[in-house]
Amino acid sequence: MGVQEILAVVAALAGVATSALSQRVIEEARQRILSAFGRKVPTEGSADGPSGDGPPEERLTPPSLEDRALRVAELIKESGSLIDELTAEMAARAAALEQLRAEAEHAQRVAEIHKEQQEAVAKILRLELERQEEQIRSELAKNNRRSFWQGFAVNIGVGLLFFVAGLLAPIGLR
Repeated sequence: MGVQEILAVVAALAGVATSALSQRVIEEARQRILSAFGRKVPTEGSADGPSGDGPPEERLTPPSLEDRALRVAELIKESGSLIDELTAEMAARAAALEQLRAEAEHAQRVAEIHKEQQEAVAKILRLELERQEEQIRSELAKNNRRSFWQGFAVNIGVGLLFFVAGLLAPIGLR
């Protein structure tokens, strides 16, 4: 596998990666692969491309083919473990997101239940207040009738007393 093919794989991985962490890991793998093949790794602000076409004094001396092959195998193994770590992190985040969604749905259901309970309690209180109001009104009406008849009886009694006193008064004056 040549440098261009490896860089194409890294670029494909970069296109799939979405988080800043995965972009950083892929760029780091790209730089390691280039340095393993003895190419100059361009830094930010450098005009050199990934091919290492800078001035001859800036190019690195290439290591042996065996060293480069071992280094590439090591980097591929390391990139596989980094991809596994990224996959595990993305799965953990997806699980956390799913848990948050479930909690939000549960909170929504609880809020709806609380709203229904509040409405039911308000209805019960309204009915109870209406019942008590009716009971108080009936007691007041009953007390008003009783008070009327008590007042009537007292007035009749007082009237009869004065009537009798009026009848007896001329007899006592003689």
